[in-house]
Amino acid sequence: MKLDFTALYPRMLEAAKAVAGKRWPALEAYAEMQFIKLSTALVEIQRLHAAGTIDASRAHALAVAEQRGVRTILAAIQGLGTLTVEKATHAATAAIAADVNKAVGFRLL
Repeated sequence: MKLDFTALYPRMLEAAKAVAGKRWPALEAYAEMQFIKLSTALVEIQRLHAAGTIDASRAHALAVAEQRGVRTILAAIQGLGTLTVEKATHAATAAIAADVNKAVGFRLL
Protein backbone atom coordinates (compact mmCIF):
# COMPACT_ATOMS: atom_id res chain seq x y z
CA MET A 1 0.00 0.00 0.00
CA LYS A 2 1.37 3.36 -1.00
CA LEU A 3 0.40 6.43 1.01
CA ASP A 4 -1.51 9.12 -0.81
CA PHE A 5 -1.37 12.71 0.38
CA THR A 6 -4.85 13.42 -0.97
CA ALA A 7 -6.28 10.64 1.19
CA LEU A 8 -4.41 11.61 4.38
CA TYR A 9 -4.77 15.37 4.50
CA PRO A 10 -8.60 15.72 4.47
CA ARG A 11 -8.97 13.09 7.19
CA MET A 12 -6.43 14.89 9.34
CA LEU A 13 -8.34 18.16 9.00
CA GLU A 14 -11.70 16.59 9.84
CA ALA A 15 -10.32 14.88 12.93
CA ALA A 16 -8.64 18.06 14.17
CA LYS A 17 -11.77 20.09 13.50
CA ALA A 18 -13.88 17.68 15.52
CA VAL A 19 -11.77 18.07 18.65
CA ALA A 20 -10.98 21.79 18.26
CA GLY A 21 -14.66 22.71 18.47
CA LYS A 22 -15.30 26.44 18.76
CA ARG A 23 -11.56 27.15 18.45
CA TRP A 24 -11.44 25.68 14.96
CA PRO A 25 -11.86 29.03 13.15
CA ALA A 26 -8.70 30.33 14.85
CA LEU A 27 -6.82 27.13 14.11
CA GLU A 28 -8.09 26.26 10.62
CA ALA A 29 -5.75 28.22 8.34
CA TYR A 30 -2.67 27.22 10.31
CA ALA A 31 -3.80 23.60 10.67
CA GLU A 32 -4.35 23.31 6.93
CA MET A 33 -0.83 24.48 6.20
CA GLN A 34 0.77 22.29 8.87
CA PHE A 35 -1.20 19.15 8.04
CA ILE A 36 -0.27 19.54 4.37
CA LYS A 37 3.37 19.54 5.47
CA LEU A 38 2.89 16.64 7.87
CA SER A 39 1.04 14.41 5.42
CA THR A 40 3.61 15.20 2.72
CA ALA A 41 6.40 14.33 5.15
CA LEU A 42 4.72 11.02 6.03
CA VAL A 43 4.47 10.10 2.36
CA GLU A 44 8.16 10.91 1.95
CA ILE A 45 9.09 8.90 5.08
CA GLN A 46 7.27 5.92 3.62
CA ARG A 47 9.10 6.37 0.31
CA LEU A 48 12.49 6.54 2.03
CA HIS A 49 11.74 3.47 4.13
CA ALA A 50 10.47 1.49 1.14
CA ALA A 51 13.62 2.41 -0.78
CA GLY A 52 15.78 1.18 2.09
CA THR A 53 17.26 4.63 2.64
CA ILE A 54 16.08 4.70 6.27
CA ASP A 55 15.24 1.93 8.71
CA ALA A 56 12.11 1.72 10.88
CA SER A 57 13.81 3.42 13.81
CA ARG A 58 14.87 6.40 11.71
CA ALA A 59 11.44 6.55 10.07
CA HIS A 60 9.78 6.67 13.48
CA ALA A 61 12.18 9.39 14.69
CA LEU A 62 11.40 11.48 11.62
CA ALA A 63 7.64 11.02 12.07
CA VAL A 64 7.85 12.07 15.72
CA ALA A 65 9.95 15.10 14.81
CA GLU A 66 7.43 16.15 12.15
CA GLN A 67 4.54 15.82 14.61
CA ARG A 68 6.40 17.86 17.23
CA GLY A 69 7.09 20.52 14.63
CA VAL A 70 3.37 20.83 13.89
CA ARG A 71 2.54 21.08 17.60
CA THR A 72 5.23 23.71 18.15
CA ILE A 73 4.06 25.89 15.29
CA LEU A 74 0.39 25.60 16.20
CA ALA A 75 1.12 26.22 19.88
CA ALA A 76 2.86 29.47 18.96
CA ILE A 77 -0.40 30.89 17.66
CA GLN A 78 -1.65 33.25 20.30
CA GLY A 79 -4.90 32.30 21.97
CA LEU A 80 -5.19 28.71 20.80
CA GLY A 81 -4.01 27.05 23.95
CA THR A 82 -1.73 24.07 24.34
CA LEU A 83 -4.55 21.63 25.06
CA THR A 84 -6.43 22.52 21.87
CA VAL A 85 -3.27 22.14 19.79
CA GLU A 86 -2.34 18.85 21.46
CA LYS A 87 -5.82 17.40 20.97
CA ALA A 88 -6.06 18.56 17.36
CA THR A 89 -2.64 17.19 16.42
CA HIS A 90 -3.28 13.89 18.18
CA ALA A 91 -6.68 13.50 16.55
CA ALA A 92 -5.26 14.31 13.12
CA THR A 93 -2.51 11.71 13.35
CA ALA A 94 -4.78 9.13 14.99
CA ALA A 95 -7.20 9.48 12.06
CA ILE A 96 -4.57 8.28 9.61
CA ALA A 97 -2.42 6.06 11.84
CA ALA A 98 -3.87 2.72 10.74
CA ASP A 99 -3.33 3.49 7.05
CA VAL A 100 0.15 4.90 7.60
CA ASN A 101 1.21 1.98 9.79
CA LYS A 102 -0.15 -0.53 7.28
CA ALA A 103 1.59 1.22 4.41
CA VAL A 104 5.02 1.23 6.08
CA GLY A 105 4.59 -2.20 7.62
CA PHE A 106 5.26 -1.20 11.23
CA ARG A 107 3.89 1.14 13.91
CA LEU A 108 5.07 4.55 12.73
CA LEU A 109 2.26 6.61 14.30
